[in-house]
Amino acid sequence: MPLSLEDYRDIYRHLRTRLRESGREDLDSLLAREFRPSESPLDDLLTYLHRLIDALRERSQRGYHAALELLQEYVDPIDANEIQGVEVFLTDPEQEAYGVTVIDLSELDDYSRLIEGLESLIEDLRSEPQVG
Repeated sequence: MPLSLEDYRDIYRHLRTRLRESGREDLDSLLAREFRPSESPLDDLLTYLHRLIDALRERSQRGYHAALELLQEYVDPIDANEIQGVEVFLTDPEQEAYGVTVIDLSELDDYSRLIEGLESLIEDLRSEPQVG
């Protein structure tokens, strides 16, 4: 039996709730600010999933390691020392918002399994018969 329009809305609401419950209210707020509902709850859900995947990739340790490898390959390090890591120094407003002054990117979580699960969900939703 195909999913209904309300089913797509329920999945969207459930994903947002789970994201907030996981401690990522910041990410949920960011995605919600960018959200523009359309006439299609399925399109809205797919858009949300793609944006969530993009945001998780940006914040994932796997992405950090790939970026670090590129830096080590292409940046001529001072005194021939290998680049050991990357830290981001926050502006005053960012420090106030996040409660820290520096973010060590090596401490990022690895979201690769979650991303794979979300990509699988997208495939399942796209293959789902459409209610017409």
